[in-house]
Amino acid sequence: MSHSVYFQAFLNGQSQPIPTERLLECFAPFITGRDESSIDLCFGNELTSTAYIDITEPTDSGFSIHRPSGSTQEDECCYRAAKLGNFIAMEPGFEGAYYFDHDTPDHLPADLIEGVSELVYVESAEHWGLRDFIGKPELEAQLAEQRAFREANEKRSAQAPALYARIERDGWTCIRCGHAGQAETDFYLPAGPDPMVFCRRCGRIQDAK
Repeated sequence: MSHSVYFQAFLNGQSQPIPTERLLECFAPFITGRDESSIDLCFGNELTSTAYIDITEPTDSGFSIHRPSGSTQEDECCYRAAKLGNFIAMEPGFEGAYYFDHDTPDHLPADLIEGVSELVYVESAEHWGLRDFIGKPELEAQLAEQRAFREANEKRSAQAPALYARIERDGWTCIRCGHAGQAETDFYLPAGPDPMVFCRRCGRIQDAK
């Protein structure tokens, strides 16, 4: 992305000072360089960006991310930082403002509220990363489907070792193609951080019955 996202914190209509060290802590694992007004960030695989924070001052009421990398780790860093105060975020192409705490609108200056088209609540780091989905029913439906699919796979992965042990003991019939067989010859459990049981005949993932 070739733009910047701007974060600003408010308290009772005025700028809210946030300890600079607390802001830096949110990005600390990914800082690769710094000067008096910015920090360089790298999230792996050439996913880089620059955060503009005045690190010479004990407090800051705002920061910006130049050329956001699109990394989910960066989304989490920004979300953690935004939760340190009553932050809003604004970016080019969106005439509204995002906020991260339910009480934040009560602290915003009246002229700011009047000047934006809408205030949009961000409920999580994931929501922030997928902010184009927020408030758009057709896109939020897609987001809900993605979450459901991910949750189903997480459940399959958690159940996979016990399911495979059951197949080793009792055999199994594929819930997709109906093929009956045994562990290893007909069903297998690949090594890896997110294991799932597969049928060798149809290649489909197996769910515990």
